[in-house]
Amino acid sequence: MSGMIANNAKRLVIVSACFLLLSGILKLISAVHPVPLLRFSDPVFSILTNRQVLLIVGIMELLLAAGLLWRGLNYGLKWVLLCWFASGCFLYRLWKKIAEVSTPCPCLGNAADWLHVNPHVLDNAAQILLCLFAVSGLVVLCSGREISA
Repeated sequence: MSGMIANNAKRLVIVSACFLLLSGILKLISAVHPVPLLRFSDPVFSILTNRQVLLIVGIMELLLAAGLLWRGLNYGLKWVLLCWFASGCFLYRLWKKIAEVSTPCPCLGNAADWLHVNPHVLDNAAQILLCLFAVSGLVVLCSGREISA
């Protein structure tokens, strides 16, 4: 893989890890706030409450970010993990669409309230970042070349 592509792929791993750290922290902070909505069932995982989903996914994001930042982990595996996580997020959003749930994805917790931003705008920004990570990951994986650490 050319040096420029490898450097950009490495930078994107770091950017992805930073986004996942921020998103995971926002989810965990949101999960501990006494918001009535968090007591209701999640629209996709109906056996779990919104709070439980935020806690589970927030921890997963922090663990994934740690894996992406860990220097000893192969870059190919980092991209596989990132694509795996992105595909899970896409499937969650797809199921919400199929179930005709109109509320924005709670993927950033209550950040819209704290930032005084329209939740749909924040949801769209998260979708754009998710697409960027997924497409970038697939491009790197499909190139079939190894990125050295």
